[in-house]
Amino acid sequence: MNTLKLNIFILLKQTHLFISFLLLIMVYFLASENCNANTLISYRGINISFHSSPSNKDFLKISKWGANTVRLVVHADPENKSYDHIYQSDIKTINEDSFKKLDSVIQLASENNLKIILSTATYPGVKSAIWRDYNYWKKLESLWGYISKHYANNTHVVGFSPIDEPHVALINLNAIQKLQMRKGNWSFPDKWQNTPKDYFALIKRIGRVINKNAPNKFVIVSGVGLWGNPLNYRWMKPVEFNNAIYSFNFYLPGAFANGGKKWRPIGSYSSTSDKSKIIKALTPVRAFAKKNNAKVFINGFGLPYHTEGKGAYAWMTDVLDFFEDNQWSWAYFSYSVPFRSPEVKDIKGKSIEYSQNTERLEVLMRYWKRN
Repeated sequence: MNTLKLNIFILLKQTHLFISFLLLIMVYFLASENCNANTLISYRGINISFHSSPSNKDFLKISKWGANTVRLVVHADPENKSYDHIYQSDIKTINEDSFKKLDSVIQLASENNLKIILSTATYPGVKSAIWRDYNYWKKLESLWGYISKHYANNTHVVGFSPIDEPHVALINLNAIQKLQMRKGNWSFPDKWQNTPKDYFALIKRIGRVINKNAPNKFVIVSGVGLWGNPLNYRWMKPVEFNNAIYSFNFYLPGAFANGGKKWRPIGSYSSTSDKSKIIKALTPVRAFAKKNNAKVFINGFGLPYHTEGKGAYAWMTDVLDFFEDNQWSWAYFSYSVPFRSPEVKDIKGKSIEYSQNTERLEVLMRYWKRN
């Protein structure tokens, strides 16, 4: 009898161990299944310009701040003053030397435990020609074909952002139509389909090229309409390719977040009176994400240096609380632009005063600790 009990006990124990083993195997495969590009873990980072030739010192500082991601911004438009010489002089052939430099910068970021999201902020035809001429579609598609192949197996490059703030509507609408758009009374015109103005067709082509060449990378898709305004998600449609992450830029209320730019007056911010404006502005994105089970990454948000002491701490906290509450990933804009750099305290002429004790940096570091 005792031998029988012992055998039953051994059998039950073995069965328990076997079941535990099966559960571990299931957890492993589920984790592996979910660790693809469409599962956006929390990326909390900052934008940095490739044109500024970032060094190991820069990436080390960003890493010590607590960020886990850099959105590396490349300018591929030869007409842009920050052009990164992505092409040879024929504006067609890829400049291998520029990509060797880009490889080196990405290596520096990875050595400091930073993931990289690669973005082309500008590209040939970005000002308007791409919305009139299919040849510019082909050029951008070819560029991203090259980039996605080049970095397909680089585990530190996690995603691509091919088109930022598509402004096809702003160059094709009259003043009355633009006013309607700002009020949210707009929709993407049917007559733009099957024309170079069809943003959804363009991003689909690029997205599928990236899917084919780099199936484990996510593709950031900007809303279309009013620059990068979250209002665009009132008429945004889901895209037709895999691993899409939806995005926008956030500089609202404009009187505060864009104050002092192009001679605009400098405003102030108060959570008591202004937080509701932030919630209202971001509601279209939240509604779109909920309806379509969409992941969200904020390409850029931030404040000018002169907002210090005028509500910067409250604005940063209110905005980041909203992002975090909705499990959105984000990148502050920008490490490389003094006007919005979180460590710039003051600018007087060509003199820039840096500080590690600004309100903006303090709040960012508080949220970067969650990485």
